[in-house]
Amino acid sequence: MAGRQVENLLTRKLLQVVFLAATVTVFRQDIDKLLARAGNHHQRLGTEAKRSDFGSRSQTCGGKIMSRESRMLAGILLVVLPTVMFGGLSLLSFLTRNVPGYGDNPLRHDLWRAGHAHAGVYLVLSLVLLRYVDDAVLSPFWKWLARTGAPIAAILIPAAFFLSVAAPTAKQPNALINLAYVGAVFLAAAVISLGVGLIRAGQTDRERHESSTVTAE
Repeated sequence: MAGRQVENLLTRKLLQVVFLAATVTVFRQDIDKLLARAGNHHQRLGTEAKRSDFGSRSQTCGGKIMSRESRMLAGILLVVLPTVMFGGLSLLSFLTRNVPGYGDNPLRHDLWRAGHAHAGVYLVLSLVLLRYVDDAVLSPFWKWLARTGAPIAAILIPAAFFLSVAAPTAKQPNALINLAYVGAVFLAAAVISLGVGLIRAGQTDRERHESSTVTAE
């Protein structure tokens, strides 16, 4: 009985992912048009704005607050976020209905709860990081890593917690728990590279400001 409930939960999760992927594919052209219009609007606003703050890279780059890649990824993350809420409701129903293999298995209970919490936190962190990626001074590879590292961690780390104790009678995690370490490496690399890129951007802005001040004098 408990194994069937776990199977049903995993099946629902898979169907959600397939549905979301199909939705993004069907409406991709409309999304691209909306993003293009939003980008043109921001560019017009940036052109008309006064460049009074030398530290504001969104203005000095023609009002381009976020790149197309960042906006697309942010949109996908926002669409996926409700699945985390659905997962929380599923775990709550397991707890309130006293489902065998969850409430009576402390290891499984703790790892599944940790998987749900990490998924939500890392998705929100991914959205926060996307706001700063395009301001960072980084090479294309490191910018890609800063943009996608947190979303990759949001997939791998919860997957490690859920799949390593998928069996209701599991007494210890299986080898899939190692996915958590891979996800942690991606997350650390994303945060560190973005931090370094923002520090370099700040130094570049300061140098430009100082050179423009000397030229004006």
